[in-house]
Amino acid sequence: MGLKMELEIRSDVPIPTTRKSGSTSKFEALLEMKKGDSVTLPTQSDANAAQMFLSRHDMGATMRKQKDGTYMMWRVF
Repeated sequence: MGLKMELEIRSDVPIPTTRKSGSTSKFEALLEMKKGDSVTLPTQSDANAAQMFLSRHDMGATMRKQKDGTYMMWRVF
């Protein structure tokens, strides 16, 4: 059959409060947005990531592609 792996189960290791020091996302500043505020993002990838970041913090957003190819995102709730 397959190889067996030896695992040591421990109960005395505390869970760290944060993964690393400082901001954990380049979108951290978006948490300061109020309903109706908007931000311009350079790429669709950044806009999608920013929208997902806000949704994970219970903040809704909508976005539209601008004529210059950037993306405008508004906080809606």
